[in-house]
Amino acid sequence: MPDGRRFGPADIDTIKEWVADGRVPLEASLIDPQTGSTQAVGSVPEMAALAPGPANDPMSTVIPYRNGAALLSYYMGVFSLIALFPFFGLVGIAMAAVAVVAGVIGLKRAKADRRAKGRVHCWIGLVCGVLFGLLGLGINVFLIVLILMDA
Repeated sequence: MPDGRRFGPADIDTIKEWVADGRVPLEASLIDPQTGSTQAVGSVPEMAALAPGPANDPMSTVIPYRNGAALLSYYMGVFSLIALFPFFGLVGIAMAAVAVVAGVIGLKRAKADRRAKGRVHCWIGLVCGVLFGLLGLGINVFLIVLILMDA
């Protein structure tokens, strides 16, 4: 550690967890127990990618700009409401399907990268996409059956 404290030995997965949690700064040194060589945590690309972003970044919580799939899921899920309206239903159902797929991708991205954020956006997109998609599908199938029965 920059202040002279030492921890370990620890396996690479434990060190990755410490870096992701912000307990190990990027300036800390990694010491190879076999060779004794040292290397800064920040110089290892896979470690640097795990480091938390700027502390208290409220904008990335409100608008998860690092997780495009979360934003796509959110907006497609909310606007898939048009699936409930006759003749717009197919567009809404397609939007609902995109919302569900993007929501799953966004959740995986948020889990893999703590800086990505957007879990709530993903869940809103997933719930709205499934709910409006299924309801819209039911309404539109019902309307198509009614139209075909009258013909």
